[in-house]
Amino acid sequence: MTIENKRNLIWAIIAHLEHAAMNQKKAFDKGDTFFSLAFKSDSELRRIAKLAGV
Repeated sequence: MTIENKRNLIWAIIAHLEHAAMNQKKAFDKGDTFFSLAFKSDSELRRIAKLAGV
């Protein structure tokens, strides 16, 4: 996966999680989530994206 693809996938996951948190009126930390996702492998990111519905 290219850096650009990884970046787009991470931001799509974050956007989905942020929207879900807002619907449930819960706090969401984009920065912490970004750093957690940035160090995942490509296969882990794809699996997380699939679970998140991205």
